[in-house]
Amino acid sequence: MKVIVGQELDLRTLSGRDHPAHVSGYRLENCEVMGTMLASRHPGEWRTIRDCEAIGCRHYNCALSGTAVEDCLIDTMGQAGPGYFTLDGCVFRHVILRGKLTTTLFRFGTDPYEIPAIGPRFSDMWQGEMVRYYRDVDWAIDVTAAKFTAFTSLTTVPGDLVRFDPARAIRIRREMLTGNWADGMPGVMQICCEDFLGYSPFDSFVVQRGEPKKNRERFEDEAGWMRKHGFAEPA
Repeated sequence: MKVIVGQELDLRTLSGRDHPAHVSGYRLENCEVMGTMLASRHPGEWRTIRDCEAIGCRHYNCALSGTAVEDCLIDTMGQAGPGYFTLDGCVFRHVILRGKLTTTLFRFGTDPYEIPAIGPRFSDMWQGEMVRYYRDVDWAIDVTAAKFTAFTSLTTVPGDLVRFDPARAIRIRREMLTGNWADGMPGVMQICCEDFLGYSPFDSFVVQRGEPKKNRERFEDEAGWMRKHGFAEPA
């Protein structure tokens, strides 16, 4: 594993390509990382980040799209630019997130580098590939020791493949979201569930609290309501 300490890096530097497609075997310590990894125009042709660690780093408007992140560790990540850390149409295998982490968005839409001439089903095709990818994954992502700076919905990851601390997160199942399910549900939870029902092909998902005190207290109340009414699993 190649160790890089205290440098400003672009994903292109690590991959050796103008449009990064594959990165592996790096340990970054106290680095600032910028750049994007754009999805292939062929659904299921995953960009990859494998066997990498980022310790005490910061990102500058970083975004991954259509990327498989495998056997990786992120331990404490800050935000250097105005953009959030976005993970669009990405999949995960044995990825550990821990420590204080910047606002992270898990989204389904992909940003292909080259727009394909296959019409509006492009996004649906990527979702199908995500389902196929997870058929052979025993666990996807571990957020047990993650301390997100904001409320985080891991909508794009099958909830049964997420390792989490029930004191910090809840798992919501599709089977419970029937009938007038939204009646009385806290607003932020309702938004997450609507997003899940509208886009996710999976049976469940996990939402995790933000760590600032006011966020923790709000999440405790909302998670308690979700559990009391059967929308989330017991603690």
